[in-house]
Amino acid sequence: MARFDQETTAAGGAQPVAEYGRRHRMAGDRMRQARRATGYTQQQLAAELGIPVWRLSRYELGLAPIPPRLLLKMADHLELPVTGEQAAGRVH
Repeated sequence: MARFDQETTAAGGAQPVAEYGRRHRMAGDRMRQARRATGYTQQQLAAELGIPVWRLSRYELGLAPIPPRLLLKMADHLELPVTGEQAAGRVH
């Protein structure tokens, strides 16, 4: 059972909330930088991915983990490499 200062991951393990949130913020920051570098607006990328703009915003802010399938789709649109661990969902 996870303690109040831990969050359960999708894999069922617990890790400190700070570390969990930090990973999502880092992934979101990288995604936002790549989106801007490719000239996409949030509205354009969200439409390409078939998700609402508010959800893309939550991913970019690190407030929600990016599902592995969506991560691969984003990486393809933003021309980013994805490691095997990211594709397997072990790293967000």
